[in-house]
Amino acid sequence: MASKVWYIPAQNELLVKRVGIYCRVSTSKKAQLYSLSNQISALTRAVADVTQ
Repeated sequence: MASKVWYIPAQNELLVKRVGIYCRVSTSKKAQLYSLSNQISALTRAVADVTQ
């Protein structure tokens, strides 16, 4: 009886993934513009932390 051997290659842990960041504000008030800047900064840092 012949045995069957299955080769399963190792997975590369450094896979490249594409991400999209969506930020928005509801008005054009100055406080909202700071909010937009904060959203962009926070989400950019979050993505950078996951990729390192």
